[in-house]
Amino acid sequence: MGQARDDPEQRAADRFLQLIIAEQTFAGDYGEANVIATFERHNAEVRRHIPPERLLVFEVAQGWEPLCAFLGVPVPHTPFPRTNSREEFWRHTLPPERRDAAAAPAG
Repeated sequence: MGQARDDPEQRAADRFLQLIIAEQTFAGDYGEANVIATFERHNAEVRRHIPPERLLVFEVAQGWEPLCAFLGVPVPHTPFPRTNSREEFWRHTLPPERRDAAAAPAG
């Protein structure tokens, strides 16, 4: 096991992720149908509890315009940030020995 995984804080973070994401959110089932159904249930709950005038349903591919309109602020002259790609996500999430395989394009 790598040095980072021997760190008590890292082990606590790993356990937190296991509890919250794997067990409580997905019930240990990362199958595509369950992940999509979980995502859709979550979004429905958010829509049920948040008044429409206070909720922005936003796709980052839309860029600044809908976000700024919702917030009532001018659109910045800088490009919309494009981060957290699949590769970036796995680089920050997985131990080094598993990163290359997980970051490979699906297919």
